[in-house]
Amino acid sequence: MESFISTFGALMDFDFLEGPFESLRDPEPTFVKRGVPGPYRGWQRGESGFTKVAMDFLLTGVGDIDELGYPTNVNEDGLHESVLLVRDTINKQEVPYDGLLSFSQG
Repeated sequence: MESFISTFGALMDFDFLEGPFESLRDPEPTFVKRGVPGPYRGWQRGESGFTKVAMDFLLTGVGDIDELGYPTNVNEDGLHESVLLVRDTINKQEVPYDGLLSFSQG
C-alpha cells in the first residue's frame, strides 16, 4: 500500500477507515513485530467467515461450496454495519469521492 500511495499520492487524497468491530483474533505477528499498536479492527463481527470456511474446506475437503468454488455459509454478521460506516463516511465529506479502493491486510 505504501508504494501505491507514493505513486499516486500527488494525484489523489487517501482516507483510511478502520472496521467498526474490534478483532477477536490474535494480532498478526507482523503487526506485533513492527510495533503496530492495537486494538485491531475488522469489518465483520467475530471471526472472518469467508476465511474460516474457505480454509476449513481447503484443509479438510469438508464444507459447502457453490459451483464457482465459493463457500456458501459465509459469516455475514456485521456486514450491514460495515456498509453503513462506509456510506456515512462518504456522505459526510464536503467534496464528493470519485472512487473507493479496498484492500486486505491479511
